[in-house]
Amino acid sequence: MNKRILLLLLVVLFVFTSCSGLKPKPAENSSATEVMHESSPVPLQTLEDTGDPRPQATATSVSRPGYCLEDAWPFTSLDLLEQENLFCGADDRKPAKLLPGEGSIKVVYALVAPFDTVRDSVSLEEFQALWQGEALEDVVKLSLSKRTELALSSRLGKSDSSLSILDTEPETAEFSKVLKHWAVVPFTGIVPEWKVIGIDGQNPIHKEFNAQDWSLTISFGLEPTEAEADLLPFLPLTNRDSEKFATVMLTGVTALVRATAVGMEEYGVLAPAVEIGDTLRSADLLHISNKVPFKTDCPPHTTGLYYRFCSSDKYLELLSSIGTDIVELTGDHFQDYGDEAMLHTLDLYREQGWPYYGGGANIKQARQALKLEIKGNKIAFLGCNGKDPRFAYASETQSGAYHCDMDYMTAAVSELKKEGYLLIVTFQHEERYHWLPNAYMLRDFRAVAEAGATIVSGSQAHQPQTYEFIDGTFIHYGLGNLFFDQLGMGEYTDKAFLDRHYFYDGRYLGVELLTVKWTDYITPRWMRPAERAAMLEMLFLTSAQIVD
Repeated sequence: MNKRILLLLLVVLFVFTSCSGLKPKPAENSSATEVMHESSPVPLQTLEDTGDPRPQATATSVSRPGYCLEDAWPFTSLDLLEQENLFCGADDRKPAKLLPGEGSIKVVYALVAPFDTVRDSVSLEEFQALWQGEALEDVVKLSLSKRTELALSSRLGKSDSSLSILDTEPETAEFSKVLKHWAVVPFTGIVPEWKVIGIDGQNPIHKEFNAQDWSLTISFGLEPTEAEADLLPFLPLTNRDSEKFATVMLTGVTALVRATAVGMEEYGVLAPAVEIGDTLRSADLLHISNKVPFKTDCPPHTTGLYYRFCSSDKYLELLSSIGTDIVELTGDHFQDYGDEAMLHTLDLYREQGWPYYGGGANIKQARQALKLEIKGNKIAFLGCNGKDPRFAYASETQSGAYHCDMDYMTAAVSELKKEGYLLIVTFQHEERYHWLPNAYMLRDFRAVAEAGATIVSGSQAHQPQTYEFIDGTFIHYGLGNLFFDQLGMGEYTDKAFLDRHYFYDGRYLGVELLTVKWTDYITPRWMRPAERAAMLEMLFLTSAQIVD
């Protein structure tokens, strides 16, 4: 064969094989990282990380830098600096320090308040008034460390002498329970017992946050400037890197049956999510607790047939449209139509690529924890049904929800914590039409909190219920309904919470309580400001009434 022809064929073959090996771009909400579920026939998956990249100053230097850093301020910790031995010690390197003013390092600070604060945001003018020592109607004092005051002064000017200036960052135990006493802390210093307050429509815990437009973003540079060439390659360029930031949305009861199903037939399958769908889709991980099986031949729903607890397969489109990522299976009604409907439902979830937990084809699968990693945050889910055992049918040979064995649950929580997971435990527990939990709920929710859970949440409640903190663990006893037709069935069944949880760089920062209301049986809407204020006031009032 002619050498030119042979060479041409080889080039064509190379191009063809190279092109055929290209992978198509994943669709939105597609999965990239596989996580094996012990009993699942197929791999369960997490979402692809699709956040905008931020500069990562993690390069290593081939030569020993001539400068060292005096301390880690304004960052809470710099493990990389310790690994590279860049802190000043007993050597001949020249000392340098970070100072606010001009520079390429951007440090985000947060305005925080006690968790039981109704207000969600202030204007820049109101914050500047606080900075100058003026009390607002619901804020009497502003606390911050000496260093934070120094940093903010570079942008806001000198603060008023009446501010509470502390030697160190405000401590949770001393600060968070003092009503009307707010603080400013570095973004990485946010803790769950605080509520992060927005300023002029921006909030550093929101995904759409723009640090350039944030009044509390401060530039830092190195002094002397000659140290930049040596030290900047090792320093993070910000203390709020979007690639390390993840949100998890927990929701309450979903049951696409009865009047909700009738409305979906009349107004369209997607009607329940018309107003809140965008927010649900924005979560990195959206949790749905669907307590009803899908059934291929589920009979049509009418308003008179109130106890037909199966859903048509076409209703799956609603869950897909809102960006469902994880399905909880601890609900009461999965065995209403037997193993056939339950196994069919599991097949549908696997076809969608949705991992599930708290129930399954057998008890081994039902009690297995779901382990995920999203943007560097290791998060695990574990769930069970804490009602009478009649409602939890999973066994060695039967599908269904996992009935709580609290010895197993607490041991699993402890082990997952040792493995480095931030653990979310959800319960299908007593259906109590009251803001306060009963003794059984207190016992079980607190048990997993004390074992090391990060978040404990009730998926059973048909009305909003109260909360408490135990050693930094957030416990929410019940969120209320997400998609279910209980308008008018109780005083508060027209209201619910959607809990948006925030994780950063392997830490849990806290929760934002979103509030919705129904005016019909189908579509929840966001609460108006006065409605939301009343809802939060009831939440905080009832939290203070919890007794052991």
